[in-house]
Amino acid sequence: MNARKKFALAISAIPLLALVSGCNDSVDLQAVRAFTAKASEASDRFPLIADDFYASCVRGADYVPIGQFSQSDIDAAVERVSKIPDEALRTQLQGQLQALKPNDASPFAYRDLRRQECEQYASLGRALNDRHQFLFTYLKTLGDLASDQLVDYSAAVDTLGGSVQQAAVTLGTKPADAEAQAGIFKFIATKIFTAIADNYRRDRLKEYLVGNSGAVDKYIQFLQPDVVAYLTALQSEDTLLSSYYRFSILSEYQARQRQLASVGSSQPGQPLRISSRGLTEPAMNMDRRLADAKAQLQRRTEAGKSYLTMLKILQAANVEFACKLADQPAQLEFVERCPKASPVVEANTKAAAKLPLDRTLQTLAVKYYLQLKPEIIRLNNFQE
Repeated sequence: MNARKKFALAISAIPLLALVSGCNDSVDLQAVRAFTAKASEASDRFPLIADDFYASCVRGADYVPIGQFSQSDIDAAVERVSKIPDEALRTQLQGQLQALKPNDASPFAYRDLRRQECEQYASLGRALNDRHQFLFTYLKTLGDLASDQLVDYSAAVDTLGGSVQQAAVTLGTKPADAEAQAGIFKFIATKIFTAIADNYRRDRLKEYLVGNSGAVDKYIQFLQPDVVAYLTALQSEDTLLSSYYRFSILSEYQARQRQLASVGSSQPGQPLRISSRGLTEPAMNMDRRLADAKAQLQRRTEAGKSYLTMLKILQAANVEFACKLADQPAQLEFVERCPKASPVVEANTKAAAKLPLDRTLQTLAVKYYLQLKPEIIRLNNFQE
């Protein structure tokens, strides 16, 4: 089974968080199933985002004008290259930069350099996929427990720890922070191992969810900068894209204007007639290509923003479910983020306590379904 299918299976377990009302409770799964179906629609979208990280860098490099670079461009490249974590690639590019001169180099030199800078992201897609897949692997474990099945655990998870740290370093995370992220991964993985070894079943799900909610909250938190970095890469691509086409359009316009002016000056006494269509048609074609490229870039940006919002929704769901389930919410690491009860609920605490827990969980499932739905729609607009 490929990574995308594994990702799809894992994400489908997200709403099974709601099945934690207790071993003997009767739970109506309609709202939870709707949430599952909606979440599953996004299951194959993050791999597209992860793979596009490298592709965006290459597309941006292709928009670097041939033969158009200055000393300030070289200085900017020196700054970018100095931040590349891969020592071998960094050393190689620094050597090329030392020999790069604006007036002496090949007209393709600067563009080629920009393309080589992208090699730092060549293997990032898989590492990012692994980081995010682990979150859904954890949630799948909750799904197994919620359906009263023995936990089904893939040995492939054992290899994900390295990817968690590798992706963090590639994206510029400080080594100490990357190690901390790997530590959180190991904590959650150990809990999954424990669930397997001790044959956890549904009666242990509440304990399992509440006990791990703090680590899961942190894990989702450090996944979010991955997507922010992708959005930043798209902004850089947009800058290069706009600059390339606007320069090309202006150059075409000016060349055509000089051509027509030359024709007019060779015919004294004749008024210079410049057809707006004849003058701008090549430029208009480039303008249309610019509009098409920016529309595609906008769809990618919307997909990234929607995935980031989806992570925040899952983080909020993890917090709220734990706050509702914990016997002692005050001991939760994120107690200050537990939703506050309304005055009406507080005034009727005893009455509210008599409501079935599954009713509360179903209400939450509907709440997060409605939040998730528009984000999934935008994610589905992102195509390869």
